[in-house]
Amino acid sequence: MSAKTTIIDFTVTQNGLTEQLLAVTIFNEKKYLEDNLQEILSSINKNLNALKMLDAALLDKLGSCTGNILEDKELISTLTETKIKSKEVEAAVDFAKERQKEINI
Repeated sequence: MSAKTTIIDFTVTQNGLTEQLLAVTIFNEKKYLEDNLQEILSSINKNLNALKMLDAALLDKLGSCTGNILEDKELISTLTETKIKSKEVEAAVDFAKERQKEINI
């Protein structure tokens, strides 16, 4: 019987309910704020995915590196790119958190 049914958990935390109601209110009252927030969150997700791909490429290069690691120009290039992208993602996440606080206020 349980294989043919779907169990739905209707429990909602106070914070979760507050966030849902706030999102509905913002959507109805000031749609442009919700649109801005969605754009910010979308860019963060894209940056995080790019960062994961760079991390995977870096690990692949480290795993396949033979000889002196410091002489592998591709590896150093990938490491530099990953470092720059991680700083960009960190800045984007900080900006998004600040923007989200402003929207909540």
